[in-house]
Amino acid sequence: MAESTILSMFESPSTVETPTPGSTVWLARDPVMQRPVLLKRLATTGNRSRLTEALTLDHPAIAHTRRWLLDDNQIYVVRDVARGKNLRQRLSAQGGRPDIETLRSLLLPVLEGLEYAHGRQLPHGGLSYENILVADDGSVMLTDFGATDPAAPHHRAVYNGALTVENDIQAMAKLVAALLPTTGPFATPTVRSRIEGITLRCESIAALREVLSSLEKLATAPVSRPTATAVATVASQTPGGAGVPAPLFGDLPRTIAPAITEQNTPTPTKGVAKLVCSQPDRPLVPQGGGGLLSIEAKNDGDATLLIRMVATQHAWLNVRPTNLPLVLPPGASIKIGFVVSAARLAGGEYRSAVYLSSNAPGPNAEDLRTGWWKHSFEVRVMVGGGGGSWRGY
Repeated sequence: MAESTILSMFESPSTVETPTPGSTVWLARDPVMQRPVLLKRLATTGNRSRLTEALTLDHPAIAHTRRWLLDDNQIYVVRDVARGKNLRQRLSAQGGRPDIETLRSLLLPVLEGLEYAHGRQLPHGGLSYENILVADDGSVMLTDFGATDPAAPHHRAVYNGALTVENDIQAMAKLVAALLPTTGPFATPTVRSRIEGITLRCESIAALREVLSSLEKLATAPVSRPTATAVATVASQTPGGAGVPAPLFGDLPRTIAPAITEQNTPTPTKGVAKLVCSQPDRPLVPQGGGGLLSIEAKNDGDATLLIRMVATQHAWLNVRPTNLPLVLPPGASIKIGFVVSAARLAGGEYRSAVYLSSNAPGPNAEDLRTGWWKHSFEVRVMVGGGGGSWRGY
């Protein structure tokens, strides 16, 4: 098909401005669906498999792609029309960085849509201000799923050509860090630098969501160092200097826990605590449904054990609300609960690492040299309807 032939399939096509280099966009009416659509000719030949997978995405925070068309070497994507502005235009119109509540209202829906797509093993590949759309009715959605090129010059700095969930998360982390407020508790460069550091080390959607939900606490949390009588706040591990956050799990932060200060942290007793974890049972979760899982954390030492952080490796396993820090005297144990979501999982056995940060050593624990240890513990769950082979994703 020639371009004119493709355009003849639609009524009243008219070109509209697009921020995507090399692309052309038309606003038209689809006579088959009897509705207005946006028709976009991609700058590259595109990935047809990705485009087809994008057609299956159905989420209120993702602009719905209806179909794609092909002429000899050009791909045209047809999606629903949502009247509004992209995020860059919206911020420019309102005069700069948003306040905290506006920032949450703009980015939390994006995280929800991204989490949904990642659950279907479909990274975006080009997250930016330009493909976050703020509609006139206030709704926020991601556009261009399946149509981005992670190797394009304007995406290369983050994606470097690699279409991965991890690069999507890093792109969102950079976006959150760039939009932090500069007034109120965020007015000082030290505070902004500290929160930017926490944000840029997030390695999951859950961690970014927690940062956005806890900005005020992170901005006002006292800055201290680990001592014999106090545990540093989550946002202020500063082995190299005040105000520069160190990784919560070395180089593997997964989520952000409530601040733990000297006032609400017990003084460790003499002796050595020891953290030992076990999984009491392996639940069977129905395919397409959900279920609960728990691990037991026990203090096998002779000093008070503190657990300041619990996080998970995969999006299908989430920590149930937990008041941190967990405090275990010698010999005590506690169950930590998790929610399993099998909505996007095939039948079979799945496994995931659970990460804990505590003041005590234990099996498979890494000494972070800051008075804290990173513990890794594997949990397993069976999803009904499969043949029993494990799946570690």
